[in-house]
Amino acid sequence: MYGSKRLRRGPIILLEGLSQEKRITVKIIVLITLAFCLLMKSSLLYAAEEPLEYNLAEIDAGGYIAKDHITVARFRSLLRQLPKHYTESPERIADLTVWAQGSLKKEGMKESLLNIMEGMNQIFIKKQKERYEQFIAAYVTFRTTGKTHAETVSSLIAVVEGFGIRFR
Repeated sequence: MYGSKRLRRGPIILLEGLSQEKRITVKIIVLITLAFCLLMKSSLLYAAEEPLEYNLAEIDAGGYIAKDHITVARFRSLLRQLPKHYTESPERIADLTVWAQGSLKKEGMKESLLNIMEGMNQIFIKKQKERYEQFIAAYVTFRTTGKTHAETVSSLIAVVEGFGIRFR
């Protein structure tokens, strides 16, 4: 039961023993932190309200982009096309593409989300839908072994069409 009275009184105990000036400073810091958290929560909610294609265009641009920018329309089109070839939802495809871009960035390579998705859209699987997750992982693997974007997409097309190999 050591210190049980302190535990019941909560965080007020932190201010005991501090001068009035330090108490005010601590209170101001707490208020600023709470205000910052509220602002971050509202900005995250705002971002969640934006269409997926806009979020991708904004990530690709590295900041603000006009909602009527051509890349927003292209991302919208790709998010409609890719689920016709792959089993994942547009949201999952977007997440995996952002992951791929981040993985390439860690290896010192720069590739736009739009370019990655355009490449993945070139790999036509006629018989059945395949998993985007597997193809995007193969894309990252080929790229990190030194292949260019074009070489990687060509290799993936060759795997699908020429050899009939599946990643399952």
